Amino acid sequence: GLKTISGENNINISNELIQLEKPGYNNSIMATLIITISIVVIATIVVIYNAFQISVVERTRQFGLLRSIGATRKQIRQIVLREATFLAVIAIPIGIICSLIALAS
Repeated sequence: GLKTISGENNINISNELIQLEKPGYNNSIMATLIITISIVVIATIVVIYNAFQISVVERTRQFGLLRSIGATRKQIRQIVLREATFLAVIAIPIGIICSLIALAS
């Protein structure tokens, strides 16, 4: 609640604001936020890694064909990395835009 102390100086005291200033309360919110963000980041990394791993496994036959006509392991690795970079350049901005839209609404 809000209490008013009358006298020379009109002073309003808000117990809710005083509670928010307690160091333990803000620290626990920050810790919860950090843990939640960490879980989301780790889950995202795992999902992206698995998606690329599945793509590579499915394309093993194509990579074998490229190797049989003379492509080196380095060239195949560069193909995979270029594909990943291309997808990231498209996906990251789209993800950021969607996040901003979600936060705005």
